[in-house]
Amino acid sequence: MGQMEGPSFLDVMAINLHYNCQARCPRRLPCQNGGFTDSRNCNRCKCPSGFGGQYCESIPPSFSNGCGGELIAYEAIRRFDITIRQIGQQRTKQCIYHLRAPRGKRVLVNLVRVQGRCVEGCWEDGVEFKMTTDPRLVGYRFCCQPRYQQRILSRSNMVPFIVTSRTNGITLTFEYTFGKRKTRRICRYFLIN
Repeated sequence: MGQMEGPSFLDVMAINLHYNCQARCPRRLPCQNGGFTDSRNCNRCKCPSGFGGQYCESIPPSFSNGCGGELIAYEAIRRFDITIRQIGQQRTKQCIYHLRAPRGKRVLVNLVRVQGRCVEGCWEDGVEFKMTTDPRLVGYRFCCQPRYQQRILSRSNMVPFIVTSRTNGITLTFEYTFGKRKTRRICRYFLIN
């Protein structure tokens, strides 16, 4: 149960179901992206990480106006770079993005550089890519430079990813593109510049 930083979204959801917390609300909301009616505020949904808004329909705000938002994957390989530093008082800083490919395509991410605090679970300074079709699940997390090249392929055309800094800071570089949904050999053709 849980992860290093506390209970996971699915843990909270299971507890809410077990104790029938949603019965406190007069109606269930039309929550999207795996969210559920928040029994502490019946007018909002409780959203999995990477989603926000009243019904979990949008990208939640990031710690700064200079980061977060939507990135579009094209056939041509693109590069993404970000550094989040901890200066002065340490606090949690997150930049939340949705990486989107055209319908019927899958997103391919090639990690080039990851420099964060190397801890089990990568929950302090790192990046999380949600590559499955279920946004409630914790995604692939990276906080250290991998020994081997890391290429990850999504199951759908949209990948929420969250860059987090809690202690030292994080520097992240990756390349991204898209491929056909049924392509099995897409990783073989993904070249590094």
